[in-house]
Amino acid sequence: HTARLNGWVRHHCFHLPSFRFDITDARDFLSYNVTAKENPDWYGTIYGNGGASVSGEPGTVNINVAMSTAPRSTFTFGLFFPDFPRRHSRFATNGEACL
Repeated sequence: HTARLNGWVRHHCFHLPSFRFDITDARDFLSYNVTAKENPDWYGTIYGNGGASVSGEPGTVNINVAMSTAPRSTFTFGLFFPDFPRRHSRFATNGEACL
């Protein structure tokens, strides 16, 4: 359950802020932990191996992940539930992009 985190936050006199955080050497790292009670649509416990980065500036956040799931990971995605169309108003169909 380990990983390394390196990063920085920069600004010019508290203006023009930017940031970057890199997660490296993740081994069996708890990456997602949500119960069905917290979110009945998608829930589970996911452990990951690999790395990720989060960078950006106001209005833009870039997230890059290069991880694989580790043993003991479980995840449930409930696609067929009664109020799905109401809660998720538009899907990609026939090659369309989601809005």
